[in-house]
Amino acid sequence: MKTKRSHYFERIVKISITVMMISITALMVFGMASYFYFTQHLPSIETLKNYKPSAITKIFSEEGEVIGEFFYEKREVVSLDRVPNHLIQAFVAGEDARFFQHKGLDYFAILRALYRNIFSGEIVQGGSTITQQVVKSLLLSPEKKVREKNPRSHLSL
Repeated sequence: MKTKRSHYFERIVKISITVMMISITALMVFGMASYFYFTQHLPSIETLKNYKPSAITKIFSEEGEVIGEFFYEKREVVSLDRVPNHLIQAFVAGEDARFFQHKGLDYFAILRALYRNIFSGEIVQGGSTITQQVVKSLLLSPEKKVREKNPRSHLSL
């Protein structure tokens, strides 16, 4: 025979389990909705296969000599084997010291930056990796907002 106290305890346990299940379900639905909301306007990673950075327009004389150059950004594409290893190491050290330890997202750096930014009251540190910076540079607009929905229109991807 159940006592009044055990009946009360069972009722509290049932209510707690129900609240927990509803909370987990709501969190899952919220997570999925957030994912689809924030990713629906992102460009496909497949567009990078045809990426061509803006090039330098060169003006030549009749003799074939360069007499002028026009460019928005002066870029020269080189293969990775032409880049000195010490330049790669310096870049990695300055931008993403843990580059070779993570797979594109450094959760520790993101949490560290979040912590420091919250307690300073302003943005004092970023947690983005080289991978995240490249993706933002190539696929997203330079606007700073939570939802990046305007891919760069000037890229011929």
